Amino acid sequence: VKLWPQWTIARFGLARMQYKLNKMSEARAQFEDILKEVSNSKFALYGLGLVELKTTRNENKAIDYFAGGFKVKQ
Repeated sequence: VKLWPQWTIARFGLARMQYKLNKMSEARAQFEDILKEVSNSKFALYGLGLVELKTTRNENKAIDYFAGGFKVKQ
């Protein structure tokens, strides 16, 4: 990501596609990898919140992800 920052956008697109195809474990892994590389990624936090809601229905954890994304200023 540091050499090719635009790859983060491509990885986010891949994660979104996996989410839409209902491949939640793959989507989660992509969003988590993005977050490891870009710790303040609104997109990754929002994506993890969506995955959390759809897979575990843990609303509190999903809200934590969403709130983390809202705190990020980009």
